[in-house]
Amino acid sequence: MKLEIFKEMINRTVFCALSGIIESRPSHRREEVYLEKSAGKLIMAAANNMRLGFISRAVSDDFPDFNGVIVPAAVLQKIAKRKRGTTPLSISISGNEIHFHIGSVCVSSNLLPGEFIRFYRDPKELPSIFPLLFTVDRLSLLESFRIISAVIDFRWSAVNFYLSPGTLVLHTGDEELSAEDEIPCDYSGDKMTLTFNAKFFREIIEHIDTERVSIRFDDGNATVAVLPEPEQDYHFFIAQRRRN
Repeated sequence: MKLEIFKEMINRTVFCALSGIIESRPSHRREEVYLEKSAGKLIMAAANNMRLGFISRAVSDDFPDFNGVIVPAAVLQKIAKRKRGTTPLSISISGNEIHFHIGSVCVSSNLLPGEFIRFYRDPKELPSIFPLLFTVDRLSLLESFRIISAVIDFRWSAVNFYLSPGTLVLHTGDEELSAEDEIPCDYSGDKMTLTFNAKFFREIIEHIDTERVSIRFDDGNATVAVLPEPEQDYHFFIAQRRRN
């Protein structure tokens, strides 16, 4: 496979493994990425305790299949910085090490122990798990985040999504200081409120490149699926924040 394809997979998902909220309060959770090659596809998933990014990309048979392994996110970030995107890349595993062969260069790393969290791979599974759905224009949603972020510091803030038929209102803040913005959406269900870490949700939207975004959820499920519309080879999950 070409390095540029692998870099795209990294850039699409690995941010989900990073906390990146504020340097003086670092996360003690491992920043890890799941890799697997099977049935002609390379699978990559990255997660922290609030969100998960997934991508599956068809690749050539330049290197053999391997079972799922866990890799430090920092290693993939290092590979993503390499400039020669057309260079061929292959992956091999020996013992407790993974090797990324990039032309004449080899980047190696120890594998991380333990198990990766369970995640859904096939977007066709999602309607039965998250039966409620609304879709929204991606740029309009990003503009709403920009408007309310001018008032509220997003590093720790929650954002409420107030859903009603045809309308999505983004609201953040408290009784002393708050901001909100209203945009149209495709939704025909009951009034609902979803609450997220504002920074984490906005970053997911920034890593989607379609005109519209679909958000799938279930009234009894704290996790929400965020998908490009139309369907692509990647999707995301984000946990809701508990409302006070």
